[in-house]
Amino acid sequence: MCGILGIVALKGNLDDVILDFKDGLQSLYHRGPDGSGWYISPNGRIILGHRRLCIMDTSELSAQPFFDESKNYVLVFNGAIFNFNELRLILQKEGYIFRTTGDTEVVLRSYQHWGPYCFNLFNGFFAIAIYDVKKDELVLARDRYGEKPLVLYRNSHYIAFSSEIRAFKALNFPLSIDKKSVGLYFKYTYIPEPHSIYKEITKVVPGTYLFIHNGNVQQHRYYTFSSQSKEHLTQQESRIVIRNLFEDSVKLRLHAKVPVAVFLSGGIDSTLVSYFASKIVPDIQAFTISFPEYPYLNEAEIASETAKVYHLKHEIVPIAKDLLHNNAMELLDGLDEPFADSSAIAAYTLFRAVKGRYKVVLTGDGGDELFAGYRKHVAWYKAMRFPFYLYPLFFAVSSMPLPANRYNPFADWFRKIKKFSELIRCKTSEYYDFLASFHQHDVLKDLIIHSECYDLLQLQSLDIHTLNDFLLRDFQFVLPSDMLRKVDAVSMFNSVEARSPLLDYRLVDYVFSLPEEWKLDGRNGKKLLREFFSDLLPDHVRKQRKRGFEIPLDLLLSSMLKVDSKIFDVTFVQKQGIFKQKGVERLKNMVRQGKIKEQAYLIWAYVVFQNWYLKYGED
Repeated sequence: MCGILGIVALKGNLDDVILDFKDGLQSLYHRGPDGSGWYISPNGRIILGHRRLCIMDTSELSAQPFFDESKNYVLVFNGAIFNFNELRLILQKEGYIFRTTGDTEVVLRSYQHWGPYCFNLFNGFFAIAIYDVKKDELVLARDRYGEKPLVLYRNSHYIAFSSEIRAFKALNFPLSIDKKSVGLYFKYTYIPEPHSIYKEITKVVPGTYLFIHNGNVQQHRYYTFSSQSKEHLTQQESRIVIRNLFEDSVKLRLHAKVPVAVFLSGGIDSTLVSYFASKIVPDIQAFTISFPEYPYLNEAEIASETAKVYHLKHEIVPIAKDLLHNNAMELLDGLDEPFADSSAIAAYTLFRAVKGRYKVVLTGDGGDELFAGYRKHVAWYKAMRFPFYLYPLFFAVSSMPLPANRYNPFADWFRKIKKFSELIRCKTSEYYDFLASFHQHDVLKDLIIHSECYDLLQLQSLDIHTLNDFLLRDFQFVLPSDMLRKVDAVSMFNSVEARSPLLDYRLVDYVFSLPEEWKLDGRNGKKLLREFFSDLLPDHVRKQRKRGFEIPLDLLLSSMLKVDSKIFDVTFVQKQGIFKQKGVERLKNMVRQGKIKEQAYLIWAYVVFQNWYLKYGED
């Protein structure tokens, strides 16, 4: 895992930015504290930089930028290719000689041999830049699902790429806030790809590669989801295939020259990852977050039972009120783009506990999107089949006020009822967008001046008829923009590489080809995992209901907000030209009156945005 940065001059050379390039690279220090390097092309029009986190190969021979022996190809690479040994053997038979033992050289040799087709062969996650000196051509590629970030900047003078937006700010590139992206952010709590908070910056679409030559950018897609049906296989036959793929995926992701740990929650995904990891690495270290002051949110007891069953070394990381507050402030300080998924605070706490002890951690990320594990999947399933005669009853219940205490089973049930009643009021073509949104337009129009949003992925015109359609949208939208964005950010803040075996493309393609009735029955998500791995899952995991990875957000906000904060100041807000004063005053009154829980997620999104704006938004 590393950080990459590069600039292509469209006019003249790089004289105007060369002095700032070191600052841009330094801004990515957290992604690669083990070393750095850069390269300037012979024509002086391209510069490539790299920050290194040593994991697969600690030798200096693998330091980047990495060159072939002719110096005709130059590589900077962020990520990990888990099947590199297999590819190395193929290339050696073709006559290629290797001088290193890691995956970096395999990436470059693969491109030399197969060209862009090599991206189809890589099993792993990556953001890759390869410069062909003779052709004066740069290729950029991003992994299939967006596990590794790759952002692109363009103006009339430069095209630049980076692992993070903050590097462009450090380069002093002109940037202007995209007001429509502000609307997207408040609607979803993050900014969906390919958009960014700035007009000049886009995010490279997962599963694509770009050719940059003579100032032109050509985008090509190398990966699409497999549609080949496996319905001719019985469930028992598919069970064997999936179990083998799952185990092999974990095995591949345990490969490293440094110790590897696992994150263990009370859920099915991380439980299975931990099980297979413990088969390969006995006594592997597992970490679990704990909320001792909030029993309803606490999964530590369940995880402890699992650790005993699987004979894992187990460490619980408690997060009390003070630590929650401190870590939230650290996270806010590190965001280079507004991102208000509050579960990032809990994830950040886990990676912070690992920092300096483990450079690699296996996670269960991607399991909910792949195996239909979210509540929204069950809600969609039920809404598509909900009888009309029950509508009045749900509408009546949903009009009742929320309980004062959010963190108990009844309050959780009541929130689901209210959300479901709002869902069934929508057209079926609007179900996905409603379930993906945290805030609807009628709420945002009172707060944001430019509350209109982009026609996101044309969701309104894409009817979702099957569960597989729904899961595909999750992989295109929620997974790269929210879940994987979160994991990359909080892990890299702490110089730790996160690996998710559930995002092995072989497993993803196979599961997507299976019938939807195997995955969801309207009662619980992850039906397939519960049944196919029933003998491996402890009963206390297999039978428990779904919990979100939440934090006590309203309590956190109560401890960190003051009504005299600058973010509520009239002059400051008017100067921004983003928010309506009346809407800001309403949020301020909620804070003053102690009614934060009524709009905790909206207030949090506002706080995150304003903290970002104070650091990055003002020139």
